[in-house]
Amino acid sequence: MRHNDKLLLSLAGLLAGILLACRENPPLILFLIPASLLTVAFLNRKALLFAVFMFAGIFSSYLAAGHPSARMADRIPGIIPAAEGEILELKPHNFSDDCVVKIKKIYCVSGETESFSGKMLIKAAYGRQFTPGDFFYAENIKTRKIPAPKNPGDFDYRAFMNRRGIYIEGKPSSIIKLPGRRFSPAVLARTARMHLCRRVEQLLAYHPEEKELVETLLLGKEKIPGFLKEAGIKSGTYHLLVISGLHVAFIILFLKMLFIPFGNFNNSHPKFFPSAALILIWFYAGITGFKTPVVRAVLMFTFFCAGEIAERDIDGLHSIMAAMLVLLLLKPYGLFDASFQLSFAAAAGIILACRRFNLLNRNFMSGLALSSLSAQTAVLPLIFYHFGTFYPAGLLNNLFFLPFTGIIIVLSLITIVFPLVFLPVLTILLSLFLKGLTVSAGFSPTLKFSAGILPAVIFYCAAWLVFFKPAQKTGRVVLYSAAGALLLLNIAGFLRAKTPEKAYFPAFGKTSAVFIARGGSLAFLADHYKKQEIENILVPALHKERASRISGLFYTETSFNHHGTLNSLLGGAKLARVYEPASMRNSSVFPYMNSYYYQSIPGMFEFIPEGSVLPAAEFEVELLGEENSCIAYVVRKGKISMLIAPYIGEYVAEKIKNRRFSIACIGNIKKSPGVMRNINKVGYLYLILPAGYKKFGILPAPRGATFYLNYSSVKVVFDKSPFSISYLCE
Repeated sequence: MRHNDKLLLSLAGLLAGILLACRENPPLILFLIPASLLTVAFLNRKALLFAVFMFAGIFSSYLAAGHPSARMADRIPGIIPAAEGEILELKPHNFSDDCVVKIKKIYCVSGETESFSGKMLIKAAYGRQFTPGDFFYAENIKTRKIPAPKNPGDFDYRAFMNRRGIYIEGKPSSIIKLPGRRFSPAVLARTARMHLCRRVEQLLAYHPEEKELVETLLLGKEKIPGFLKEAGIKSGTYHLLVISGLHVAFIILFLKMLFIPFGNFNNSHPKFFPSAALILIWFYAGITGFKTPVVRAVLMFTFFCAGEIAERDIDGLHSIMAAMLVLLLLKPYGLFDASFQLSFAAAAGIILACRRFNLLNRNFMSGLALSSLSAQTAVLPLIFYHFGTFYPAGLLNNLFFLPFTGIIIVLSLITIVFPLVFLPVLTILLSLFLKGLTVSAGFSPTLKFSAGILPAVIFYCAAWLVFFKPAQKTGRVVLYSAAGALLLLNIAGFLRAKTPEKAYFPAFGKTSAVFIARGGSLAFLADHYKKQEIENILVPALHKERASRISGLFYTETSFNHHGTLNSLLGGAKLARVYEPASMRNSSVFPYMNSYYYQSIPGMFEFIPEGSVLPAAEFEVELLGEENSCIAYVVRKGKISMLIAPYIGEYVAEKIKNRRFSIACIGNIKKSPGVMRNINKVGYLYLILPAGYKKFGILPAPRGATFYLNYSSVKVVFDKSPFSISYLCE
């Protein structure tokens, strides 16, 4: 059996085991599958290899799911009297610092100690006194499991931290440094990162944006600054800002430049450079925090160096498969990370393009253009699947920014050592890079793709592989037929699937609600939401629910920034109509808004009188009225009635007295005798409030339960009779 067949079978078996384990099948069934394959393995060596790695995939997945930190999260009390451990990572913030620690000993209330071995995220007010490798003693640690996302479409921070083996977070009343310190290569790398960050801050103290850019390109950041992230996404160059194999390639180039003066020594000792480069590049991976794209690139480079040391040629595709095999054995659930998939797809695209177009024998510009184009076409279906957007301007922008990035990385390393000579040049280049990024982002069109059908991605990848790596005619027919059948089956299921009718009450700063039905969706939002809340949370959630067509937008609060929410929605959703109370026409600023706002999109706006009932997207919406710049509504779905009241004063309280609601979502209330008298005549089954503030004590108790949005957004499903209501994070 050839080496590539062995690697391919091993990787296929490992992927099959991980995918089986992640579906939470019974353990007995999971282990019977590879066991049954092992029974026939003696007749077929391929079946043996596949079965062994399938078993390895299942076993490693169960080990990851049963991580000691996960078990510790279920065992620890709400408050730990005291604990000792080691600082692993430190992330400074404005008001408190995040410390990733390894808990080694817990002190119980009885005075007894209990040994643990698990990670925890500690939020400390004075965390900067520590460096990685320090030991600490903390008292009165208030702990909780890392919370799930509050809103649909939010970044799942819990899943992100769980994949790193961190399941709980804590806040101590005090934390001190203990004598002693552990030294290891990982601790040394983290300490070096901290010193490099301080050095960059000193050199670029008067250039804050340039400082952020250098730290992002050279060291990598968990959270890329907003101005860089937005410009990078819109210009199609965001992958240059995320530390990856590309940056490793530039570091390797820098190392080769350093070894130029030792050319004679390298010639007489050909194994010296690969050995030294291997140590340095792994140290760099530790400095960047062992991020998946960096580790993938460093693993591939390790295989190449090992081949050079052993005087054997290593195939590029073999190194990719071997790197994937190692990473998935160590972190099996990393398979579902977008960064993992994008990293390996881009690397495979470049290597296959090198073979197809013989890029190594082309001139620099054509080789750069073809390799960049191949990498971007390779990751295109994954970008559509995970993010739903693509910026084609990136195909051209990368030709300019890619070499520019390499120059900045190399020059930054030189400047750290020789700042007096190179700092002015570096500052100018950083300013040009930022200006170019901003300008290109302003002229970049957007392609959107809302489906996210996995077999479509598989079909695209199959066609791409056949084009770049031609196979035999029979193989191509089988590959296309299998991928095409899978695609058609999924499309049929996608078309048959019914959109469940539901409602979300998001945990935003203002009273809001989104109703999703088969005929379209309705949005009840304040007119002045932040751009991030709409574009980064609400719009992705609507796309995920296949409800990006909004039949009607109803404002719950009005302000001078009357078009902020609308402009953000139009950037990512299809909006049919905006409904506003007719009382807006009596506003003193209406003539100006009519000239500069309402007339900008003719036919988009409709003014409805108070008390009117409007049928919209399989719902009925009743406009109760406006009070204190807030607008109250009643939404009906059959016999289910829901009150959306951002503010209840004398006027709204009079409107809703003696009425019964299934759900009442209330944002604020006026504590006056008139309001109290009328509100006591209102009945509701469930109550949704921003938080448990004292002012809500005058509200009648619900017959069912009260939900607080500071904990999580609330989800209502209407397809279940009569309806079901729960927190989103449950």
